[in-house]
Amino acid sequence: MTTTPELESALRQLFLDHEHLADIEVPERLAADAARRAQSHHRQRLILGLAAVVLLIAGAVGAQQLRGSQAQRDPALPASLPSGPLGDALRTFENSWAAAQPPRLTLLGPQLPQVRGTTDDDYVPTLKAGFAVGPNVLPTTKPADSLVRWQNGAEVGVPVMSAADTLAALRSASGKLFDPCPDCVPRRVTSATLMTTGILTPQGDAVVPAWEFVLEGTPATVVMWAVPATHTVTPAEMPESLVTETVNSVVPSDDGRELTLEFAGESPDCPLTYTASAARSAHAVSVLIEPHGDRCSGPDAQHSRHVTVRLDRPLGEALVIDATLGNPTLVKR
Repeated sequence: MTTTPELESALRQLFLDHEHLADIEVPERLAADAARRAQSHHRQRLILGLAAVVLLIAGAVGAQQLRGSQAQRDPALPASLPSGPLGDALRTFENSWAAAQPPRLTLLGPQLPQVRGTTDDDYVPTLKAGFAVGPNVLPTTKPADSLVRWQNGAEVGVPVMSAADTLAALRSASGKLFDPCPDCVPRRVTSATLMTTGILTPQGDAVVPAWEFVLEGTPATVVMWAVPATHTVTPAEMPESLVTETVNSVVPSDDGRELTLEFAGESPDCPLTYTASAARSAHAVSVLIEPHGDRCSGPDAQHSRHVTVRLDRPLGEALVIDATLGNPTLVKR
């Protein structure tokens, strides 16, 4: 596209008019959400302004050109991310992040219901059978908001689902775990008690509000955490064709610019070597471990290994995503 002096002047003034947005100070605890809202508002006004100027002075400019130009300035946009597993993992995670309502709770992986008061052999039959409940058995009133607490003392307030809504979430989770069982007799739920349970998060183990369901005719109880799905960042499932080592945990350096990726791999005596790569979006860093050479014992080798990767800027509060699985991984801060 050939620009005229008038077009260049108008574009220059349009950017100057919006430059002050970058200098707005926001309290630290609201920085992430405030920055997101400000950038969204800025992008909307900027795109509209650019479109008007270009149409008036230079004629029609393709919408794709505008989107590509904007993506270069905003690393959260998918167009600015690399192709391949690193970029795919970040795009999927950012979509999940945007879909969740604040306060957000990010999970390490799918959180399975717990079956207590019975043997491990009863776990699958109990959940696979499904659940039945009579009228007026479970409270439908939403409890007061509660807290998610971490071992380091951090906490965040979250809404809590009613017992009836939590049982619906339990049924949905069980349905995803197991194939339909037309011959199974559903376990009848007789009561529910509000309590807490543990879940796995990138920041470590956390305690969250939960409901415990008592089942008729068995000592088993089922515990399901009660934070609404609308406030959780759900891990993505990456293509099964991507075969490589998965990240167990991440240790950032003191300055946050280097990540040590801990994983299970070949013995150090094996000539096979490993390298790691990383990419970044607005809220996360994706990492990928790649083997080089011939394997000695196959992809299921379980030797403790580590490899480092350098970031272009400190990790900060960003989450780390394993590009192999699409899941956030534990960061040992």
